[in-house]
Parts: sequence; C-alpha cells; structure tokens
Amino acid sequence: MARGNEPEARWTIDLLNIQPDTHVLEIGFGPGVALQYAAEQAVEGHVSGIDYSKAMIQIARKAQASR
Repeated sequence: MARGNEPEARWTIDLLNIQPDTHVLEIGFGPGVALQYAAEQAVEGHVSGIDYSKAMIQIARKAQASR
C-alpha cells in the first residue's frame, strides 16, 4: 500500500514547495512515505510526524532504518 500511494505522496509534498530550511509536521503519516520525501527536501530544516497507530510507527521506523 505504501509504495502504491507514493505518486500521490510526492505530488502532495511537491505542492508544499518545501525549502531546505523548512519545518514540517505530518499528522497521521502512515508508513512514512511522504515524511521521507519531505525530509529529502528539508535537509537543513526539521521533519516530524505523529501517528496514532503503533503499527504504522514501527513500519515507518523500519523503512527509515533501511535507508
């Protein structure tokens, strides 16, 4: 599912016009696809996310650790 939504996540993040020093908070980040893409753009800023689902937090952490 996460990679199936990747085009939409990238499109959404592109609409935000994130600059290198931007700070981003994503609420309900799911598997973290959009968070990762935002972090690639906000290299001098800060990207954070919160999610109610412990399973999604674990999935996002695992995906981040493998990068």
